[in-house]
Amino acid sequence: MVADLPTDCEDLRRRHAAGEDPRKREQILQGARQVFMEQGYDAASMDDIRRAAGVSKGTLYVYFANKEELFISLIAEERERLFFDADQFLQGDRPLEEKLRVYARRATEAICSDDVIRAQRIVIATAERMPDLGKRFFDRGRGARRTGCAPSSRGRWRRGG
Repeated sequence: MVADLPTDCEDLRRRHAAGEDPRKREQILQGARQVFMEQGYDAASMDDIRRAAGVSKGTLYVYFANKEELFISLIAEERERLFFDADQFLQGDRPLEEKLRVYARRATEAICSDDVIRAQRIVIATAERMPDLGKRFFDRGRGARRTGCAPSSRGRWRRGG
């Protein structure tokens, strides 16, 4: 039926294939964040997350196959969000000493935030059952911070670049 097809190109660009809408994914992650922070990983259910996110069960499972996958995605996104702000202070033309001081302060604020501490507790509580989660948490957190200080980067830091 030609009459049922959208004719507006903008409308077509806004549509996403199942599981590819970044706003819907973010909506689910926000619901999951709320539920995991309130209940912890073990007590949280996909149904609790679905309700908190305001999505159907079908929509939830299109984006995330299970609670573990959802939790891992949430942890990865939270780490990225928290450290992106600190990382941006390493860019720019300011003196190296100032960059490092600002970076250290922002990274410390992020690491010591209530949200990160809660997330760490949840990860620690589940690490025995899901050792890969603990490794991913480390790799994306403190482990990832080390890459900026790799030997190949040190000369650039010494030169102030």
